[in-house]
Amino acid sequence: MKQLSMISGFLGSGKTTLLNRLLQDPRMDSTAVLINELGEVGIDNLIVDQFDDDIVLLESGCVCCSVRDDLTASLLKLHHRGELGQIPPFEQAVLETTGIADLPSILQLLMSDKPVCERYRLGSVVTVVDACFGPANLRDIPEASRQVVMADRLVMSKTDLADDAGQAALRDSLRALNPGAPCFQSADVTPEQLFSHMPDHSDKPKLPHVHHDARFATFQVAWDHAVEWSAIETWIEGLLSARGDDVYRIKGLINVTRESRPTVFQSVQHSVYAPSYLTAWPGGKPYNELTFITQHFSRRAALASLRPFVSAV
Repeated sequence: MKQLSMISGFLGSGKTTLLNRLLQDPRMDSTAVLINELGEVGIDNLIVDQFDDDIVLLESGCVCCSVRDDLTASLLKLHHRGELGQIPPFEQAVLETTGIADLPSILQLLMSDKPVCERYRLGSVVTVVDACFGPANLRDIPEASRQVVMADRLVMSKTDLADDAGQAALRDSLRALNPGAPCFQSADVTPEQLFSHMPDHSDKPKLPHVHHDARFATFQVAWDHAVEWSAIETWIEGLLSARGDDVYRIKGLINVTRESRPTVFQSVQHSVYAPSYLTAWPGGKPYNELTFITQHFSRRAALASLRPFVSAV
């Protein structure tokens, strides 16, 4: 199964510049990149060969695919071509979204499409925010703030164009919206920092129950003992049926009964992604930890929904 990650960011944030730099890194040579139109990304100097109207090979060995209409069809076509040996094999795919993309909608689409879920597991959601206009965009534009809230990793761009006060203001805004996401500088961030499957939870600081931006809440729920996967399925089905519009994302690790590996759990609003697995427990000891990103839904409400299925939470 191949990993599918995303790079998002509001209009002019610098995600295309970041992607172009990453594509020249030899560590990306087993990557397929999907973009809305090839013409939107300045890769002309990187093209080695053209397989058809939609797929080109880059100097680094990456495969670049144009997404003009149907994202799921493009993902399936790319996977099929790779399986047939018609394009170089790839281990992961990276999707660059449009500047005004609504990430919850895209994630729901990917997570609800069974053929896609059978071939791709969800990797990192990366959001790029520029230091010049980012603070104002996050304050005034709902799409921009949702892109930050949904991210696993954050990247600050154009820091050379902002003074210390401007950079500090952006960091404060990002921390308020998403305190759990690592934040990097676009000039020196590496592919491993952005696209590793899951962050190492062993050294991750605990989040506050509710962070400081009143529009969203981010909190964690944790417990120690193993739980039946059927109990988790029943809980999440009921929760998202009742409150899916308010629960933007849940992600984390579950200690499932009779499963020695950590089970990776992810949901986005009304959709739940098929479980995937890490090879070993971060820190060596099994545990359960879920991070919630919500609106109008508190940690107390999350605990109340879980207790009938997880008695010790």
